[in-house]
Amino acid sequence: MKDLLRTDLTFRLNGRLWVETNDDRFMGIGRLELLAQIQKQGSISKAAQQMGMSYKRAWDLVSSMNAQSASPLVLTQTGGKRGAAPKLRQRASV
Repeated sequence: MKDLLRTDLTFRLNGRLWVETNDDRFMGIGRLELLAQIQKQGSISKAAQQMGMSYKRAWDLVSSMNAQSASPLVLTQTGGKRGAAPKLRQRASV
């Protein structure tokens, strides 16, 4: 392989990685970004809007991550008129 590459150039590996099971994807760059936006925005809805995705898609991703984790990464609760802000568990903080 080293005979194939030019010595005056610097090469690096590039790509996207996912952590997944046989049934579903657990974590990837998009899900990490969603967790970061939930933490920053304090809302799944606002995080979804910031990322240009539907609330349902964001909720499905959060639900999938929570279902595959030993304990939920995002704690949610039903609130009053304005709802309650979701809380990221310490181990889910980005």
